[in-house]
This record gives sequence, structure tokens and C-alpha cells, in this order.
Amino acid sequence: TGDHPATRLALKAMEQHVRAGERILDVGTGTGILLAGAYLLGARGAGCDIEYESARTARHNLIRDAYPPRVFAGSLRAVAAASADVVVANINAVTHQTLAADYARVARRLIILAGFPERHEARVEQALWAHGWHPAGRLSDREWVCLALTQAGDSADY
Repeated sequence: TGDHPATRLALKAMEQHVRAGERILDVGTGTGILLAGAYLLGARGAGCDIEYESARTARHNLIRDAYPPRVFAGSLRAVAAASADVVVANINAVTHQTLAADYARVARRLIILAGFPERHEARVEQALWAHGWHPAGRLSDREWVCLALTQAGDSADY
């Protein structure tokens, strides 16, 4: 619905960093709100969720809002390497840690991660750091944090 601070932070980070025409992958798409946000920004996108009902709900919501319903029920592991300019995920810190290698494998330019409190920020950063991705931007709202990460050596113009 966009009511949770983590969702709002992810949408704000997308608004700041997603470029029109880019390919976005929304991992753990849930209701599809981040994917709909990507379409509003002029990006192309797809979403995945390991829960069939969530993927079905996202498809329904995207169709209702007249967006392409490019959503599948399945794992990020099913996504081809370097197939998204931006990977966005609003899920918990433990899952971000588990998926760090796959985020790094799939994203070409930027990874936007939300859904975790400040007390877990370091563990999320470290997981991505281990795969060559470094924080390039940070947003927060109360205890919630959203990180934008780029590959080592990329310019600050992300």
C-alpha cells in the first residue's frame, strides 16, 4: 500500500536514482507497488516473489493499474546475470544477506535495498561489500533504512 516507512523509502530512492528506460527487477515484489513505481518513472520492469499468492496479487494489481504484469513466482536464482540495470528489494535484512550474491550477479548499475531497521544496516552493507557493491546513498525514516549501492569504482553519479 505504500504506508510502511520502508516502502516509502524504497520509492523515494527509486525516484532519486532510477532513469527512464532502465530495466528494474523488483525482488520480493509482494503487492507490486515498487514495480508500479518503476513504471511511473518510465522504467521497464519485472518482479519476482517466492510466494505464488504474492506474485498473483502483484499481477492483479498491475493489470488493474494498466501496467505490464511482468511478474513470476520464483526465486531470484532464476534470473539471468546482468539482466537488470537496477535491482530493488524491500525485504528483511537476513534475506538481503542471503540474496547478496544474486543481487550482485543480476544488477548492472544499482541495488536499492529497504525493509530493515538501522540496527541491521551494517550486516546488509557487509553482505554487499563482499560482492563488490558499496553504499552510495542512504535514506532513513525513524528506525527504517534504505541503501542505494553501486559497484566499486563507479562514479558517485548513480
